[in-house]
Amino acid sequence: MPVAEILVAGDEILSGQTQDVNSFWLCRALTARGVFVRRVVQVRDDETAIAAEVAAARAGRANLRVCAAYPINHSATTAAVPW
Repeated sequence: MPVAEILVAGDEILSGQTQDVNSFWLCRALTARGVFVRRVVQVRDDETAIAAEVAAARAGRANLRVCAAYPINHSATTAAVPW
């Protein structure tokens, strides 16, 4: 069974300004397609924290799905992370 992890990045999520509905939708969609969602992680817009979670997903051999702000802010911290 394929394994996925979801990374939600955004200060607006963790401050309560924006509700995260993307990970809910992704969990339902992936599960319906036979993918086991191992975990959902939320982090602030911090390059080091985002990079650490990307590395952890890679080490665990999971497919990583990233949820970020919409519309996409091209100056966002996620753009600086080495994927």
